[in-house]
Amino acid sequence: MADPQHVTLAQKGAADWNRWRRVAAVLPDLSNASLSRMDLKGYDLSHANLSRTDLSFTNLCGANLYRADLTRANLIGTYAPAANFGAAMMVGASFIGARLMAASFVDSIMRGANMASADLAEATLVKADACQANFMDAILVGATLKATRLNQSTFRKANLERADLRRAMVRQADFTQAYLVASFLGQADFQESILIQANLQSARLAQTQFVRANLRRANLTETQWQTSNFLEADLRETVPAELQQTAQPTSERAAVV
Repeated sequence: MADPQHVTLAQKGAADWNRWRRVAAVLPDLSNASLSRMDLKGYDLSHANLSRTDLSFTNLCGANLYRADLTRANLIGTYAPAANFGAAMMVGASFIGARLMAASFVDSIMRGANMASADLAEATLVKADACQANFMDAILVGATLKATRLNQSTFRKANLERADLRRAMVRQADFTQAYLVASFLGQADFQESILIQANLQSARLAQTQFVRANLRRANLTETQWQTSNFLEADLRETVPAELQQTAQPTSERAAVV
């Protein structure tokens, strides 16, 4: 449970809170506290215990949550542009509808987090672990997800235009009707993922793995798809039409160019 003194301090404003953080010998414990709709703009919440804390519709603009514990925290509708969630523990946290533009999630652990309908435009998720996370209907325009673990995650109808997923591990993920126009997918691994009706027009493909992926009715026009591996992929009704011939399980196609 939260330390009552820490909750009281959090209600006094950023200046008092951050002054206390500079001299405090203990880490903040705000676990299970109700901080909904509070103004925590610019707060230093690094290393804080915020597990199961209610931060719904809270202003966390520019806040520092580096290595904070946000396990199963409620951040529904939170406003946190440019906030730092680097290396934070966010397993099972809910960010539904949160505005997280240009926020940093570098090295964060966000397994099973619910990011549905969240705005992550220009956010950075480099090397984050977001396996089994839900990004359905999320906005990830220009987001950076290089070397991010996204296995079994959901991106149904998400907007990933110009997103950078180079070297990302995206196995058994769901990108049904996702918008990946002009995205960067070099060396990403989409093995056994679902990309039905996904729009990958002008996506940058280079040694991208689509082994046993379902790309039925996907759009890969204006891509250099010849450099990627579509071994045993479902390419029925995929465009361009010549791509449909590459799904045959030949040793030549299995080899990564």
